[in-house]
Amino acid sequence: MSTSSPSPENPRIALLTTGGTISSSTDSEGVVRNDVGRGAPELPVELAAQLPAGLSVEAREVFSVDSSQMTDEQRLLLCRAIDEALSDPEIAGVVVTHGTDSMADSAMAADLYHRDPRPVVFTGAQHAADHPAPDGPANLFDAYQVVLSESAHGLGTLVVFGRAIMQARGVAKWHTTDELAFARNAQDETPAASGSNPGSSSSAERPTLDLPAEGIEWPRVECVWAGSGASATALEALIDSGIAGYVLVAMGLGNLPASVAEVAAAHSEIPFALTSTVPRGAVVPTYGGPGGGAELATTGALPTGWLRGGQARVTLAALLADAPGESHAERARRFAGFAGLPA
Repeated sequence: MSTSSPSPENPRIALLTTGGTISSSTDSEGVVRNDVGRGAPELPVELAAQLPAGLSVEAREVFSVDSSQMTDEQRLLLCRAIDEALSDPEIAGVVVTHGTDSMADSAMAADLYHRDPRPVVFTGAQHAADHPAPDGPANLFDAYQVVLSESAHGLGTLVVFGRAIMQARGVAKWHTTDELAFARNAQDETPAASGSNPGSSSSAERPTLDLPAEGIEWPRVECVWAGSGASATALEALIDSGIAGYVLVAMGLGNLPASVAEVAAAHSEIPFALTSTVPRGAVVPTYGGPGGGAELATTGALPTGWLRGGQARVTLAALLADAPGESHAERARRFAGFAGLPA
């Protein structure tokens, strides 16, 4: 963590680009494609003129990929690039341009390893760069403003999109095409108030992990749909293939078909978390009976609180990489902290 302060007169922002719609173009058939030759997104003159005159934006391409194709190895590469950018004490903060499909997952990954008080802001676009009315420039402009704001310090990683500013944990893409693409499934609480609500969270209590050293990658963790009518076939196949962990994407407060719950309980030595297809509210297993979330929690399921599938998967993978041999009790305690639940 840096101990000196960036210059307010001539601020510097690190812009890390990863591809995505903000860097995409539309082909002759109307298909939007990631454009590796487009380069770093730039602000139009009328927006750039509203930023501090001495601002310097230092762009670096980490990689260029459609975010639906992004791998966990690339996510860790991005996290290391963020850490490297913040090693410069004169950098005011970091802006990451990213595709929307997996932005929430990558923002969660970045936040797991982000201990510096300077902001890291993820943004992107719903419209290609060559769209008649692109939303990318306004999102990028807002991201720069947030990075330069003192009020953003200490909040961890943020997603700035469609005029909304959201802390990364609990963020999910909630609309396929709307310019307000993301919403946050979490509560902002003061430290004093957070102890009274089983699903509350506080930036002051935001737990983090050590960034893995070069060469250390996340183990394989998968998401398994466990909604109404699901069979145990997919879960059994993944277990047979040697997964290190998984997330069950269930119903309601974490309820799932009994056949899937039975397989999970029979293989409780494999770490697994329990989330929901419901977009709002904390997942805190409550119901008993076959397939009830509360029943499965007794066999080792980790409730995901405010986190949904992708962010829960990233969190479990990062925890397993951080301490592969830790006890279930300790893993459950730490996972609860990331999920915004009491340990």
